[in-house]
Amino acid sequence: MIGGLFGKGAVPVLRAGMAFAQDRQRLLANNIANAETPDYVAQDLPVEGFKKALAEAVADRDLHHPRYFEIQGEGIQPRAGGGYAVETVPAEGNLLRHDGNNFSPEQQMSRLMENTLWHNGLAQMLTQQYNLIAGAIRGRV
Repeated sequence: MIGGLFGKGAVPVLRAGMAFAQDRQRLLANNIANAETPDYVAQDLPVEGFKKALAEAVADRDLHHPRYFEIQGEGIQPRAGGGYAVETVPAEGNLLRHDGNNFSPEQQMSRLMENTLWHNGLAQMLTQQYNLIAGAIRGRV
């Protein structure tokens, strides 16, 4: 998948990863907002499943369809207008509290930080891709 981030056609891969990270950020923020809501079950997105589907889409594009890129996987649906809808799953590893809520501040903050770092890394790579394109247009590669 690393080649898909830096090689030809990297922009759709980076955009898909960033859209996923943005959706996950919203979901994790919602978990934090509901930290004290009785019976609230913290949700997450299947990160490993999305990364696997993304890697498979890059491999498929490189082998068969150099101008075609679509992520397919369990619980992943293309959205009209771009991006992908990914089904949420209950967050794993949280302890159930006496009020029925399973919020774990340590785990949620860890997931939030991990997601932020992933999003920021993808944003930097996307910026570099756009800078390369702008340089090529100006004739200064």
